[in-house]
Amino acid sequence: MLRGAFKTPAPAAAARRPRAAPVAATAAAAAAAGWRPAPPSRCTHSAAAPSLAPVGRAWALPPATAPRGPRSRRHGGIGAPAAAARAGPQAGPDARRRLDERRAALVRRLSEAGSLAEISAIIESDPEELVEGEALPMALLAVAQAGAGDGDGGGGGGAADVELQEALLDRLVSAQTPRLGTLPLRTVSTLALALANAGYYDRAFYSAAAAAAAAGLAALEAWEAPVVVTVLAAGFSAAGHYEEALFDALAAKARAVQASAEAPAGPAPLLALAAALLEVQHYSPALLDALAASATAAGGAAPAAASPATLPPAQLADLLLTLAFFRAAPRDLVAAATAALARALSAGGGDAAARGARGPEPPGGGASEQLDEEQLSRLMRAVLLLRAAGAPVDGGLVDALATRPPERLLAADHLLSDPALAAEARAQPRGAEWEAAGLLAPAQVVGRLEGALGYRVERSAVVQADGTGGRGEGGARLGVEVAMSLEVPDPAAFAVGAGSGGSGAAAARRIAVAVFDDDSYCAHPPGRLRGGVAVEVLALQSLGVGVVALPVREWQALNGDGAAQDAYLRARILAAIS
Repeated sequence: MLRGAFKTPAPAAAARRPRAAPVAATAAAAAAAGWRPAPPSRCTHSAAAPSLAPVGRAWALPPATAPRGPRSRRHGGIGAPAAAARAGPQAGPDARRRLDERRAALVRRLSEAGSLAEISAIIESDPEELVEGEALPMALLAVAQAGAGDGDGGGGGGAADVELQEALLDRLVSAQTPRLGTLPLRTVSTLALALANAGYYDRAFYSAAAAAAAAGLAALEAWEAPVVVTVLAAGFSAAGHYEEALFDALAAKARAVQASAEAPAGPAPLLALAAALLEVQHYSPALLDALAASATAAGGAAPAAASPATLPPAQLADLLLTLAFFRAAPRDLVAAATAALARALSAGGGDAAARGARGPEPPGGGASEQLDEEQLSRLMRAVLLLRAAGAPVDGGLVDALATRPPERLLAADHLLSDPALAAEARAQPRGAEWEAAGLLAPAQVVGRLEGALGYRVERSAVVQADGTGGRGEGGARLGVEVAMSLEVPDPAAFAVGAGSGGSGAAAARRIAVAVFDDDSYCAHPPGRLRGGVAVEVLALQSLGVGVVALPVREWQALNGDGAAQDAYLRARILAAIS
């Protein structure tokens, strides 16, 4: 099943909404991180609502994707048994050679295909090999990486390509799932990540892949384990398929490799794995301890920002958000890392933080790489969580981040929140379909809040930190922009029904209204909030803003019953301020 906005386009949206990009976890990324394979010789939190899974603190994955190079390179590394075994015990050398040549020709044709339609034709030309035979993984990878409808190599056919890709993936995944246990684990991990990147999810496939991983992790060589473990974790977390035992095993394998003599230098492998684990909010104290120790040893807590061992600012930002979310950040590491980040941002000039531009290289190199907008956003959220926990964040970093426009949090821009626009959309020929898909739910929520309950829903309200916890050295205050919010009286007055719709009361408290669609949650198990969403909830809560979490599915289950909707909203608001 292709995942998106309920597989139904919003009135003003494209045919398929892109998914968040998973962490880069390929051999190329590993090499760039300093991994040099040789030839072989949870703490728990509930985000203010019962339906939010009581899981740990997490974060969004870094904005990097697997390399989108020529497909001839993308298909490299898909393992298969030896030619003799594939051809069968009775086949002679000539038969085995012809079979290998046939498969090589099919893979070459798949590599050169320019559209999903062409890939489909190639598969239909030889289903014996590409659906029923050993070349199935190559066909599945080609379809998953075709990028239907998103301009990344698909035929550009929009909705038609999406439907074709889904049909092909349904067929190939069904054929591959029973045979996952026969593939090398590196192949399983590649397929899992490719399907997640394509926005495709099949529970049976990922359950079978988890079983294959559990059986094959112990046999991984130390030289290949960092890449395979990271790709597996990235694929499962991007797909939103969480199995506690699997993620425990991945973390244990990573720690074992890190402790070995062949471990790659620096915290990059552990940090990449932690990013994936955090997206499904898997808490691994031992992994976090190992990550903090590795970062400190690599220079993450070194006093000199120009030290050759100091981590790049991008890694420092990811590290801080990871540890801050789980409340596992050592104070000395926070102090040194935030000071290094403050120096790195200031070295790029006064506007570097706001522009996300690359600043001049300071003498001696070191932490001079500037952060892009997505990395700055993660750093901002990390600082909010660290300050709320009382960690010693450098005031200069707070001043630098305070110059940026406020972060916009919990904004589901693909969902309509304006009741007037939603009414117009409902009148369109596909209006009933959009409503059934939940795309009009935010507007319905706003309508009940402003109509029956008498609240004033405020759009794009800016909330700033109070007191010294959110101030920098120059008195600057960190702030965020709340997509939809309202003000409610103090909990005691609200509980007895006084001033139920008033705003501006003396003891009023701001409440963010967040409508969560299916993509805000893991695919399995249902109801487990994704880390990228959970960190936004916690960032708002760190500023004293309550969060009214409204899953679309729960709202739809009320079947438009106004009285039931009003009671539901009242209960959620009370839960958010209690």
